[in-house]
Amino acid sequence: MNIQEKIIAFLTEKKVKSKTARELVEIFGVDKKQRKMFYSLLAKMEKDELIIKNEYGRYCVNNDENILKGEFVAHKNGFGFILIEEGNDIFISNSNTLNAMSGDIVIYDIIKEEKKDAKAEGKIIKIAERKNEQIIGTFSSSQAFGFVIPDDKRLSKDVFISKSNKNGAKDNDKVVVKIIKWPQNGKNPEGKIVDILGKSGDLNVEVDAIIKKCDYDKEFPLKCIKEANKIISNGIKKEDTINRKDLRDKLIVTIDGIDSKDLDDAISLEKINDTDFRLGVHIADVGHYVPENSILDLEAVKRGTSVYLVDRVLPMFPKEISNGICSLNPNEDRLCLSVIMDIDKNGAVISHQIVESIISNKYRLNYKEVSDYLENKEGIFKENEELSNMLIDMELLCERLFKKRKERGAIDFEFDEIYIELDNNKKVKNLKKRERRIGNRVIEEFMLLCNETVAEQFYWLELPFLYRIHENPSDEKIENFNQFVRNLGYIVKGQIHPKNFQMLLEDIKGKKESFVISTLLLRSMQKAKYTNYQDIHFGLSCKYYSHFTSPIRRYPDLQIHRIIKDFINNRMNKSQIDYYEERLGKIAENMSKAERKAQLAERECDDLFITSYMKNFIDKEFDGYVSGITNFGLFVRLENLVEGLVPISLMNGYYIYDDKNYMLKDEKTNVKYCFGDKVKIKVKNANVQTRQIDFLLLDKE
Repeated sequence: MNIQEKIIAFLTEKKVKSKTARELVEIFGVDKKQRKMFYSLLAKMEKDELIIKNEYGRYCVNNDENILKGEFVAHKNGFGFILIEEGNDIFISNSNTLNAMSGDIVIYDIIKEEKKDAKAEGKIIKIAERKNEQIIGTFSSSQAFGFVIPDDKRLSKDVFISKSNKNGAKDNDKVVVKIIKWPQNGKNPEGKIVDILGKSGDLNVEVDAIIKKCDYDKEFPLKCIKEANKIISNGIKKEDTINRKDLRDKLIVTIDGIDSKDLDDAISLEKINDTDFRLGVHIADVGHYVPENSILDLEAVKRGTSVYLVDRVLPMFPKEISNGICSLNPNEDRLCLSVIMDIDKNGAVISHQIVESIISNKYRLNYKEVSDYLENKEGIFKENEELSNMLIDMELLCERLFKKRKERGAIDFEFDEIYIELDNNKKVKNLKKRERRIGNRVIEEFMLLCNETVAEQFYWLELPFLYRIHENPSDEKIENFNQFVRNLGYIVKGQIHPKNFQMLLEDIKGKKESFVISTLLLRSMQKAKYTNYQDIHFGLSCKYYSHFTSPIRRYPDLQIHRIIKDFINNRMNKSQIDYYEERLGKIAENMSKAERKAQLAERECDDLFITSYMKNFIDKEFDGYVSGITNFGLFVRLENLVEGLVPISLMNGYYIYDDKNYMLKDEKTNVKYCFGDKVKIKVKNANVQTRQIDFLLLDKE
């Protein structure tokens, strides 16, 4: 065993903590003549990533057993947490952050073990990777210097800008700043302004800032557009249709939103007999046009998903693909992957096949007109007997499938979602509840069934595949949730099973505490993610699930299409299996990250437009109800679904947060505020830059 192996073996021993170079010299008895060489060896081992040296000059072995590594997420007050994927996050106090910034990848030690009533506490010992090389924020200027106030409130320190690094920025400009000196010894980071987006507070500028912060490109590179134009110029050639199932004579329709342009799924439905149906789900064959590792494919991998912001879409593919050759537009031949399922009277798939097909969409329908017809049996479809009969059968099959899902325990969160209606100038015209009517539910049920059917087949084929999983919630989170609902007079019966939570949601329907219980239940759940291995989908209460039905806007769906096409066309040989097994784990991890990033961007953009709309109602009064209670105030939700904060500092009285009974209580007057209490408020402030809406409490009903 050479000296390098001895060092690694020594540092690997569990009883050994990290050691300084001087301590290692003494432990290994290195004499003075050899110390320079020994220090050089340590430096080389560090460069080769066999060992690491933390900020305190102490060495430890660089492997998963000895190194605790994670993402640091900061709080605006300076402390933060290390995110733990499976388990509770690690608390990091202000004094132990080592000047880490939110998003940094850090190496840390545990200094206090987790207890029943407290998180584990850690100490950051090394910043492994800085993640905030560029920051978006608002420039605050003075004559000699300035500061950039980050949009991300988790970045608690403003960025110092010297006079020479202003680059023409003026007070209240929304800017992009590049960090040139990281924070240390309590000092702010220093930066250089590299881009000026416009004036802070302007809606277009704020949306551009969100896009920039999330590292999205608003436009596609020219080489992508050229490749897309080449694809559409070729159209559908005769050789493309060979060996495809020709379904152009079938009654096939699309049902989407009125404004949808990327129509990637179509439906057909036929009666087999008095009780059974043959459902066809026809999905655009994007893989036929976009080869793996092509220019378009690499751009799609980078984007991961289409991002649907309030006033625009950042598509995964250029419009020539997503709205053109791969969109199932009416009365045009289109290439598809079709899943054709025979379904019995109980909603079970008794047989199915997946085929490459060619279709022609006969009608481009929208959710509203389909819902209007099915709910009233009146409207534009009444005179079209073939189409109206198929829509009526779709409703029947939808209810059958929904009943089957509920019986097995699928959790159906019936949250009211906010719909932001814009005028012709892209200003908010109105806020209202997003409709989830029968037309929407038909497509939802059919897509769920299709995704499940595809996943189960490829699980049993034992081929590499991408799954969509939703793991069991942690015991601790469920215990906390159970304690909460017990205090409100409810009990979750039995073990941790989705059916028991679905029963609770049925019990609270229409009650004042419905929203808060549903919200806390959702927060108690794990996040769904993509994996290259099969596991349950807790929320849907099913064993096998995938994303297959949206290859225009989700890369995992396109990846699954390629696997299926290789299988159908007998290309799934050993080398191809090895290729997928090596590739899919990384694809799953990256696409889960891309999905979360898109969700954050969409949510932030929603908050931006909602806040801008509520600026029109400063000093106006509204009725609402208490939707959240914290030690710093009450959250109140209005009838238009806008939620704002009543800061405890602006409440008349001396209110104390009772965390056991989840209420704010005035110790002098005994006035209490609980979840669901009806209140009247006045809008005090709506800050577009911080996306925060503040209310004043007027009275309690």
